[in-house]
Amino acid sequence: MLTIFRMIASKSGWLLLSFVGIVIVLALANELPAKLSDWKAEAVRAKQLARELETDLPNFDKAAHDAIHAADAEIASLKRASDARLATAERDIAQRTEDANRRVLINPKIAIFKGQADQIVASYHAKYIELPLLKRASQLIEIRRENFRNVRTRQAQISSLRQAHALHAAKIAAFNKRAGERNALQRQADAQLRARVCRSVDLPFGCGLVREVKKRDAALTVERLQLEQDAQDLRDRKAAMRELALRREQFADGAAIARSATDAYAAEVNRQSRQAGDYTWNRVTDAFQRYSGTAFWILLGAVLVPILHKLFAFLVIAPFAARASPVRLRNGGQPLVATASGKSVDVAIDCDSELLLRSGLQSSSVDIRGSDQYLLDCRMPLTCFAAGLFNLQRLRSDRPDHIVVTGTDENHRLALITVPEDGAIVLQPRALLGLVKPRGRRLVITRPWRVRWLISWITAQFRYVVFHGPCTLIVQGQSGVQVEDAARGRMINKRLTLGFDAGLAYGAARSASFLPYLRGEASLFNDRFHGTGFYLYEQRAAGMGKGGLWGRGLKGIGDTVLSALGV
Repeated sequence: MLTIFRMIASKSGWLLLSFVGIVIVLALANELPAKLSDWKAEAVRAKQLARELETDLPNFDKAAHDAIHAADAEIASLKRASDARLATAERDIAQRTEDANRRVLINPKIAIFKGQADQIVASYHAKYIELPLLKRASQLIEIRRENFRNVRTRQAQISSLRQAHALHAAKIAAFNKRAGERNALQRQADAQLRARVCRSVDLPFGCGLVREVKKRDAALTVERLQLEQDAQDLRDRKAAMRELALRREQFADGAAIARSATDAYAAEVNRQSRQAGDYTWNRVTDAFQRYSGTAFWILLGAVLVPILHKLFAFLVIAPFAARASPVRLRNGGQPLVATASGKSVDVAIDCDSELLLRSGLQSSSVDIRGSDQYLLDCRMPLTCFAAGLFNLQRLRSDRPDHIVVTGTDENHRLALITVPEDGAIVLQPRALLGLVKPRGRRLVITRPWRVRWLISWITAQFRYVVFHGPCTLIVQGQSGVQVEDAARGRMINKRLTLGFDAGLAYGAARSASFLPYLRGEASLFNDRFHGTGFYLYEQRAAGMGKGGLWGRGLKGIGDTVLSALGV
């Protein structure tokens, strides 16, 4: 009962989660079209705004220069205006400044979101053209009104200084008059006989004139010092009046304001263009507009170049194969003997032979002994690893016996290829599942190179792997292994060839028709054999073979390299 409850609870939980997930997906799918429409509209609106701003850039620059010319004319008028006219102009400029400030957008993102380009242009015009020009005019008015006040102050100072000079001149005249009177008294005192005594001794009687002269000298000294102080004050007032200079009526350059405004507007245009370009919708549409032509030609080239390459190879390169001399690895020798292929083969061994097997052991006698052999041939380790001929089973028996071997999978069929004592077979090691060889005798495997032969460069096969008898090879191939006599001169699809008698002349011939080669169903070259002996090939479909150089990426490149090495 508890188990049933747990199962119901688990199923209910999964059903509940599935129900919630379906609701969420449906909700998102229901809102997705509207969101996509909004995203598209926003992207298109941003792009249209950037385009309108960019289109209006020359008009903005022209408007900036027109405003500068009008402002320069106003500046020239203000330079000649009176104090009363300046007050009127100041009130007008204050009103225009207030109007311009109202046109400046406090939050331009709203206008940008709505795509209101005219408001953005008006805001930049007010912020970077009107307000700087109005500020310049206001500064000029302030300077001129200050100069007017300084002029009035200077005039008052000049009038006061003139009055002070007149008073100072009157004081000097009075001082000179009193000095003359003192000099007259001095002459009278000098005329008296007692004057020398009176200058030496102050007598209480008879020396009144000398005492009066001394008294007046003291008063004149004080007055003279006061006149000198008054003269110094007048000089200081003159210097202060000279320092009361008018301010220079300088103001900002209109051309610099126009350049600054145009640069700011251009920066806004670039910013809007970048933001519009960041939208995914605009990126996609811009990419299609910018690269669609290039993509078309690339796609067309990707379609035509392989066709042209194959056409060139079929019509120009392949005909050389018929005129190239075939490769013959040895002269004569006993031909191989083959059995019909099947899902399994019965391999006979005795006390003088042993079986080296990669895999596929089906059944064997209990008397058969097994051991490991790491490589088929230590002299060619790379070939053994590439062909999978490592970690082999060595099976031996002290009496005549047999072992049943199957293929590596359901699609492979096996055949026994017997190579006599004087025979040899060229075989691709990848097709070798195992072999029977004399016990205690090294298997002879040679790897002749044929680099200087033209046919090797045409077929891109420069090395061959040759198994020398006596031995029996267990060969596997997809769908079966077919053995045919090459006495009458035979051709076989290059992708299907597994091996051939080493005494055969091996060459190449162009594929019979172009379309199978174009579709990848056939190789450019067919293997051509001539002489006394047999060749063997797989019975699978020709289009299922190894990849060509460009057939299947890295796999095709690897297959091409292994094929060139005869693996």
